[in-house]
Amino acid sequence: MVVLNDIWKRLWYRDYGDVLLQWKVSRQAFGRSLVEFSSQYTNTNEVNYQDNNRWIDEKLSDRLDDMSIKSTSMKYFYFIFAECYIDYVLARKNTIDECYLGLHGHIFDFTDFAEYHPGLIEPILKECGKDATYYFEDIPHSKVARNIACRLCVVVDYAMIYGSNDHRVGLEMVLSNDSTEQNKRIFQSSNTRPLSSAYSITKRKDQWSSHILPRRRYLQRHPTLERMRSQFQRDRLQHEQGNSFGSFLLSISEILFFGPFLTEELSMENTPETQYYDPLQQKWIWWSA
Repeated sequence: MVVLNDIWKRLWYRDYGDVLLQWKVSRQAFGRSLVEFSSQYTNTNEVNYQDNNRWIDEKLSDRLDDMSIKSTSMKYFYFIFAECYIDYVLARKNTIDECYLGLHGHIFDFTDFAEYHPGLIEPILKECGKDATYYFEDIPHSKVARNIACRLCVVVDYAMIYGSNDHRVGLEMVLSNDSTEQNKRIFQSSNTRPLSSAYSITKRKDQWSSHILPRRRYLQRHPTLERMRSQFQRDRLQHEQGNSFGSFLLSISEILFFGPFLTEELSMENTPETQYYDPLQQKWIWWSA
């Protein structure tokens, strides 16, 4: 069992960990989880994990070893991480300064584009911070719009590329070398005319670019074991329903004891918007947009 866990741990680093540890956004997510988990047992709240790369690397490896010994096999962790990593990594990244979302299993940085979105900035901010595949496909987007979106892709998941002959798995960082100002000029002009061929995704000569945004409303699932995926989806539904019932009871109690005016104010402050699964803390977490 120890050998198997070590193999799956190495596979996780190869397909996910090594790539995500290079990106500041996912490092922040790892650091947040490790600090919150460690603070349950030791006083680690004062650790500035965002400036302490070695601390994150060491604590992450230790946490994975601890999980494999006490509660979760690395095989289970590997497949569950594939199911939840986008919502986990992008949680709370829905501001004008950090605007990231997931589409069809890949991660996109909409920060520079959000203010130039033809449908205004509010819908972008509302859907950022999580997977937004259903929302993106529910509203018709043209080929030009998809070309622009492809420019914004920062993390590609090869297991989620639709219709490609590339049989690789795992993540790849595809950060653009373009400056923020250059991107903004491109996006601003795209509101009045089609994206110039000089900025077309075909110029990037990336084999994945024409396959990452297929015209399908539902997310293509990872090649996860069906038993694990089904259990994960049941857990997600259970927590969503449980939270909805809890919010209903809270509203009733507020009406009875605080009155309708205070009810509206408290409901807006206390009702969570969305949830994600933290694979390192192994629990569901709600956050407000």
